[in-house]
Amino acid sequence: MIIMASALIISCTSRPQYPQPGVKDGEVRIRISDVRELSPQFHTVIHDGKRYDFFIQSKDGEIEAYVDACIKCSPQKKGFRAEEKSLVCNACGERYPLSALQGVGSCHPIPLPGRESGEIFIISLDDILRKTRNPL
Repeated sequence: MIIMASALIISCTSRPQYPQPGVKDGEVRIRISDVRELSPQFHTVIHDGKRYDFFIQSKDGEIEAYVDACIKCSPQKKGFRAEEKSLVCNACGERYPLSALQGVGSCHPIPLPGRESGEIFIISLDDILRKTRNPL
C-alpha cells in the first residue's frame, strides 16, 4: 500500500518527459516546419547529466523561445503547461495568453535568444544553460 502511494505521489509531482532536439556544435537545432503558431512545443536538453527544459512557438510567423521556468517559481522546477490559448505556471497557476508572452519579472517565462538559419531554428546551448541557472 505504501509503495503504491509513493509511486502515485512521485508520478504526480514529476515533470513530463519532452522530446530531445538535435544538438550540434553547442547549438540546439529544431526544424522550423515543426514549430506551430501559438502552440508551445516543449523540449529537453540533457547536459552533464542535468535536465534543461525549454519551449518554442511561433507568433505571427516569428519564432519565440523560452526557458520552461520563470524567475519567481523556478526553484520549484515545475515549469509551465499550455492550456486552451494560455500558458499556465504549474507552481502558482499564473496564466498568460500565448499571444502575449513578452514580459519580464514575476511569473513570465524567461525568453531565450534564437535565430533562423535556412529551415532550422537555432538556440545556443550556452544560452539555455545560462538562462536556466541565472535568468537575469
